[in-house]
Amino acid sequence: PEDYEKLQKDYEKLKTKQKEKKNLAKTTKRDHDNRIKEIEEMSITIGELEKSNQDLEDQIKSFQSKNVSIKKVETQLKEAEDKIQTLIEENDRIQAKYKSFKDLEEQIIEATDLSQSLAEENERISELLKLPEEKTKMKVTTLQKKVKEERKHKEDLQQQLQEQKKKADDLSQMCDKYKAAYQKTKQTQDERLVMQRPQTAPSKQYREMQVMVETLKGEKESLMQRLSKVAGMKMKDNNPAIADLSDPNRPEKLSEKFREIYDNAWTNLLDTITEKTGESDDIGVKQIVSALMMMYDTCKNTITNNKREIAKLVGYSEDCFDKPYAGGKKGHDPVLKTLKDLIQVSVTRQMVAVTKNIKEFPEIKTILQVGGKNGEAFITECLQLCLYMCTQDPPVVLDFSCKSGDAFNKDKFTPFTKSGSVVDYVVWPVMYLSDNGAIMSKGIAQGK
Repeated sequence: PEDYEKLQKDYEKLKTKQKEKKNLAKTTKRDHDNRIKEIEEMSITIGELEKSNQDLEDQIKSFQSKNVSIKKVETQLKEAEDKIQTLIEENDRIQAKYKSFKDLEEQIIEATDLSQSLAEENERISELLKLPEEKTKMKVTTLQKKVKEERKHKEDLQQQLQEQKKKADDLSQMCDKYKAAYQKTKQTQDERLVMQRPQTAPSKQYREMQVMVETLKGEKESLMQRLSKVAGMKMKDNNPAIADLSDPNRPEKLSEKFREIYDNAWTNLLDTITEKTGESDDIGVKQIVSALMMMYDTCKNTITNNKREIAKLVGYSEDCFDKPYAGGKKGHDPVLKTLKDLIQVSVTRQMVAVTKNIKEFPEIKTILQVGGKNGEAFITECLQLCLYMCTQDPPVVLDFSCKSGDAFNKDKFTPFTKSGSVVDYVVWPVMYLSDNGAIMSKGIAQGK
């Protein structure tokens, strides 16, 4: 293009020179000769310029043809770039799929390994369970035999009790008869002693009658105690209104222990949590309540499942432990009462297994890690208390149903640090004597 512009300029100059040539024709001959010479030179120059112009035009045409080829190449290049971009995107998509397939393959390998390990563990557990299974069958057979014997023994005992009661009445009448005879004999003996010397020893008949009277008194007392014991068992069967004063874990004692845990173990644990974590009291309180609820629910489920298993073993319905005793001969089942007593006695043996199970829950792990010794003491005391509560007949109940925003019931709760018309959060639950029973210990809640 630069040569083309130069050529145009030269062409303009040529035109100018031609005009000057015409003007020179009018000049003198001398000037004409000079002009002719100049024109010849100019003609040569013009010829060269025309040749250059022709070459330039050829080059321009060549450039134009090349420009068309370049545009075509550019178009093809753009199409190639588009194809390359499409291939790159397809490659990325394939790479992503390959990565996902690779991850899936790794997951499949892990699942296969896990399945293999589970299969091996299952085989190991099956081998381990084979031995206890035979022992369990033997224990079940022995227990069923003992229950049958116990049931027969109870029936025989009831029959003997009736006979002994009748015998006690007969003995009581006989005792009264011998007592009257004894009084008469004593009176007669006293009259004889008055007539005889003061140092005369009691007669042999008198001593025998005295021994017989003491023996009859002892038998009567023993029968009355046995009768009272059987009557007491009937009265206490699933009746929370009658308490066994000889039981150290009766509901009244559990209520005292429940308040004692709050006053001591609960306070120490809350202080430890707030000091180590630096959090406010409400967060620590909610953690403790959550742990207590977890322990209570676990103990409740454990005891309920144990009762159902025992009921199946002895041929009773699964809900036999839940039915209240309504009184009368048909309401009281001595075998069922014996099983309830055995469940209460077995709390200590169940404590180890329940403790091991409960320590796997996240709520309990947090309390044990942060609370240290105080956390361990709180968990142990609460877990033992919950087990004794759930084995009572009927079970003692902890109520966690109160939620934030509920009306503050002063008959059930005592304010924590703030009072108010609604509950902000529960600090300590309410304890009931039984389901829908009387309140044994009021709860504690934060008001707002």
